[in-house]
Amino acid sequence: MADDTPITDGELGSDAGGPSLEHGGLAIKFSSNKRDDISTDYLRRAQIRRDVVIEPLMQLGCHADVVKESRTIVDFATLALLVHERVDIPARCIADDAPPRASDDASMGPIMRVLQKEQDLSLLAVGTVVPSEYYTEADARSAVKYADHMLGMITERLNPSLGLEAKQKADSKFDMSFRPLGRSS
Repeated sequence: MADDTPITDGELGSDAGGPSLEHGGLAIKFSSNKRDDISTDYLRRAQIRRDVVIEPLMQLGCHADVVKESRTIVDFATLALLVHERVDIPARCIADDAPPRASDDASMGPIMRVLQKEQDLSLLAVGTVVPSEYYTEADARSAVKYADHMLGMITERLNPSLGLEAKQKADSKFDMSFRPLGRSS
């Protein structure tokens, strides 16, 4: 990879010569300390949603919104990991360019698939499905459990380089048997 020198105004474009974040047809290159700032910001935003948003929604019985916010927590945590590991977003990934993994966690893929499908249903009325009537408290609690696991795992992984305090430790024996009630994968 090329150097991590910060960009100046006008150095936008895919030929800028370094790690970049592509968005809206532009590529923005940033320094490694900026990557740390961005990763920390994404994790902070995920943790705020977990600490401030989830419980009031649960208490109000807004289970569809809990599922949606759980997916948002996972999205922010995943973005933090991708930015930190120098994966350009969005971009095609080449396996040879991937950074070495501290530990592979087989739960990441299934969690993201389940929560993506559930987020789609929680946002949009599909056919005769009314999201607020569709989700139960058990569905919401399972989505939160998934989000807690992902947030804890990613925070724990990034902690050595970002100096973060991991509030939730990833469950090493995470149970992937959950399937939302009345639905199959």
